[in-house]
Amino acid sequence: MDKLNIDALIRKYSFVVPEIQREYVWGSSANRQVLGEFLEDLNLKLSAGEVAELRRSEGGNSHLKPSADEGHSLGFLYSYQSGNEQYLIDGQQRYTTLLLLLYFLSARRGAQELEAFRQRYRIGTRLPAFSYRVRSLTEQFMADLLKSGKTTSKDIKDQKWFRSEYQGDTTIKAMLGALDLFDGKLGSCPAITVENLLYKVYFWYFDVDRTSQGEELYITMNSRGEKLTNSEQLKPRLLKNMGSDKE
Repeated sequence: MDKLNIDALIRKYSFVVPEIQREYVWGSSANRQVLGEFLEDLNLKLSAGEVAELRRSEGGNSHLKPSADEGHSLGFLYSYQSGNEQYLIDGQQRYTTLLLLLYFLSARRGAQELEAFRQRYRIGTRLPAFSYRVRSLTEQFMADLLKSGKTTSKDIKDQKWFRSEYQGDTTIKAMLGALDLFDGKLGSCPAITVENLLYKVYFWYFDVDRTSQGEELYITMNSRGEKLTNSEQLKPRLLKNMGSDKE
């Protein structure tokens, strides 16, 4: 298991949200409070890290490395490998939220920062850093969105590329809701910046292909929070029995 910040994950891997995963829902009206609390907690932890850095600097100890408590862990990120891609098993809600946050903040800084975001995520390449490739409608929306530089649902829906089919897609609606929440919330979350997200936020990342206990890890990991559906309880057993043909 590796402790990797977001920059390292983007540079090293191409993550795909598989079709078997549940929809992105954190930006939906039913989960808006969850997303708001996530942002508040993220801002609090990142602010504490900035204070610790300032104290080290003022104390003449700027050469000291940050302690393990600085920065912010978003918990576990699990995936399995399929070719040159990593299919997410757990972490979709958090990882998609980070993509949207980095897009939102970069677009608000202007065209140069937005282009840097696109290059960092390898947007438009054969192996982007993050993709909903197996869900064609969501993937097309993301491609349109990340080219546009638009950051609110009103502006996005006014674009010629915004298709009527997007209105009924659960993940797309939640993404639009998340962007609107960022628009109203990030002004009071000054520690949530592009730089802090990239270098001071990290996951404990685990590729289940490294162990024969992938099924047990997945079941244990999902024992918290919402109960697994019947289809989600089948998922690890299917993966376990499919060998190298996981896609």
